Amino acid sequence: MMAKVKVSEGAEAAAFPIGGYAAVRVVLRETEYGTRVDVPRGDPSRPPGWDELAAKFRDCAVGVLSAEAAEHAVAMVEGLDRLADVTGLTETLSAV
Repeated sequence: MMAKVKVSEGAEAAAFPIGGYAAVRVVLRETEYGTRVDVPRGDPSRPPGWDELAAKFRDCAVGVLSAEAAEHAVAMVEGLDRLADVTGLTETLSAV
């Protein structure tokens, strides 16, 4: 498949801080699909929601934390403003 993949840089000049855009075009025998993203998800103007952040954390935590520890960490971060201190959170995140 890699032989069929072509990567090219957009012609437009990049803007600070991230700049540029991402475009994907898939060409099949009789059909073409494409999309372009000017501002990526996670950019300050398109911040991810809580559910997206929690899902990303869970995905990154696989293999490092147990599913139970990851869920416990997510719950603590979601209620961070109500924690007396972060000792329990740091203990959960360092329990490898």
